[in-house]
Amino acid sequence: MQAEGKTAISPSALTRNVRYQLMSQATNKPIAIPLSMPEAEAGAFGQLLKRMTYDDCARLSNRTRKYPDGRTECDTMWSAVCIVQDQFRDAGFAPR
Repeated sequence: MQAEGKTAISPSALTRNVRYQLMSQATNKPIAIPLSMPEAEAGAFGQLLKRMTYDDCARLSNRTRKYPDGRTECDTMWSAVCIVQDQFRDAGFAPR
């Protein structure tokens, strides 16, 4: 039974933007990480980001580590990948 005013959201219906809203980051205050690289490397890194999947994060993460907000390392890694993908897209490196 759902609480009044709450709607159920199926995981398959979630878009990346909705997932960001539902999953809080470890801290609300983002940190800036300046990054400078040649255009070729930025393009290649964009390709790497495009090919990263949640399964890659699951395979590479420490399965026992939890972050202060309760998220697993895998979920936190995937959130970071999605954030960097968005930043690269905003900078004009959005591989298809």
